[in-house]
Amino acid sequence: MLMASEVVHGDTDRADLNSRLALDIPAKEVRQKVTTILGKIWFPSDPGRAALASDAASYIAAGDENARALSFTAVTIATYPFFGQVLETVGRLIAIQGSCASGEVHRRMFERHGESRTISLSGARAFRSMIDWGLLDRDAQKRLVPKQRPSADKAGRVLLDRGANFFRGSITPLSNGDPLLLLFR
Repeated sequence: MLMASEVVHGDTDRADLNSRLALDIPAKEVRQKVTTILGKIWFPSDPGRAALASDAASYIAAGDENARALSFTAVTIATYPFFGQVLETVGRLIAIQGSCASGEVHRRMFERHGESRTISLSGARAFRSMIDWGLLDRDAQKRLVPKQRPSADKAGRVLLDRGANFFRGSITPLSNGDPLLLLFR
């Protein structure tokens, strides 16, 4: 994700990204899937999402680890509604219980989309991304818990609002109690 944002920002060439992916992911089919996912997130054909990706890349270049988590979240929920649904569900459950089990989230996703292996795998990938980005961690009982809750400054909040607007098809800014914001300060 970081290197793709550097390509969007103009700091790295897309050929370098492809070379890096070839080194890191030897299986051609898996690499193609990753390339497709990164392309949809960071190089969208939709002008509004492309502008969001560009602004997110600039925010990352000027920021810190918090900027990464905020930007990655904004561009991902703008492109992949399922990811946004998982994030909302995790946010709600953590607000109520302080933590949640993967199975609790999966059950809610099954209620919305039907029970399938694809839903379980996609949910697990969403959890892994949130953990990699520093939003979540697993406690001793393997429950999902908020990590350090990155702070959302004004620019980061605007990115999250824009990503959420694509996700929800709205123009309303996120309220402070919104489940999409519960993993941020």
